[in-house]
Amino acid sequence: MRLFHGILGCLVLFLLVAPAVPSHASDARLDGLAVQYEYMEDFILYRFFPTVTARYGNLVTATLGSRNAETGAFDEARSIGFIGSADKSKYGNFAVFLNNVGQDAQFDLGWAKQFPGVALGLNVLWQNSSYEFGDVERSPKDGLGLNGQVQGTNQFSVTGGVNLDVSDTGQLEAAVEVASLYWKFTGPHGGVISEDAGHLSYRITARMRNEINSRTKLVPLFNFSRVDLTPDGAAEDHYVSSLNFGVAMHHEVHENDLFILGLAANYRQSQFGAGADKVSRWDLPALFAAMEFGLTDWMTARVGATKTLDVINVEAAADALPDQDRIESRYIFGLGAGFHFENFDLDLTLNPDDMFKGGYVVSGEETRLFTRITGTYYF
Repeated sequence: MRLFHGILGCLVLFLLVAPAVPSHASDARLDGLAVQYEYMEDFILYRFFPTVTARYGNLVTATLGSRNAETGAFDEARSIGFIGSADKSKYGNFAVFLNNVGQDAQFDLGWAKQFPGVALGLNVLWQNSSYEFGDVERSPKDGLGLNGQVQGTNQFSVTGGVNLDVSDTGQLEAAVEVASLYWKFTGPHGGVISEDAGHLSYRITARMRNEINSRTKLVPLFNFSRVDLTPDGAAEDHYVSSLNFGVAMHHEVHENDLFILGLAANYRQSQFGAGADKVSRWDLPALFAAMEFGLTDWMTARVGATKTLDVINVEAAADALPDQDRIESRYIFGLGAGFHFENFDLDLTLNPDDMFKGGYVVSGEETRLFTRITGTYYF
């Protein structure tokens, strides 16, 4: 297996430097560009913007693996789904995805339909698990990851979206998500130890897609979300609020090559009750650039990066402790490739560290060559 890993690493490295069309879309493609998903056009955005489903034909897709872009840690993920039309899109397009992230199993059901000048979309996400042993009941609540994503909490969310033609060359796409995150812990005698307070979480996202000319498009974006994990009876809310706004330029360098350049500001605030510190962070600015270019008619290469300057404030919960202010910087790098075989696309997100270490054969270190693999079949 180690020998195979090393040979495969050398083969991919050779292909990347060899003398295409961009792939249709996938989450592995976007990871390789290292750009915030919502600035891009991609079928995997069905959960952020449900109307995206109306713009894609029949396809089946499957994904293995994941990499946390903020921490660099490898978080296991599996997903399989399809987008299909009913009676040649007479009744719209439908999306069904089965996802597994860590120990969390999720089910997504989406619908979208294009009408003259407007598209409407709807997406439903459901995740549920529980454990009962006699009078003891455990419905999980693991809290939030660094990016604000829910981990191990039962949830039910509904997202509605609209896409409007606001001019001959511009479209406005918006979505509103409302989510219920719920859990319950009981003791050995049936008493409730902790349960959710029933507060709703929500997200509001909007973007424009403006054609400046035949090769250049501007995508301004606004996104605000609040994830609420307040326990019943808590004196103060437990929450994470996030704000993002910025603009990206998409420019076709040649017929099949795409250059992306953007500037954004990100804000995040979190607090988990009266006894916890309140942490605020501004990414000001967040700069990103990416390139997707065809090497041959059957292979596409991708590279991108996001650079942030983070201003962090920690407001101490204890009066005796001083507040903290610090400045940090993060750099997120992406590298990927896409292979095209008739109606099948194979997209790979490559581990940048492996490109330098060369795998087990070259360096003797066990590294992961691919951080995400997505296969998509179009029919």
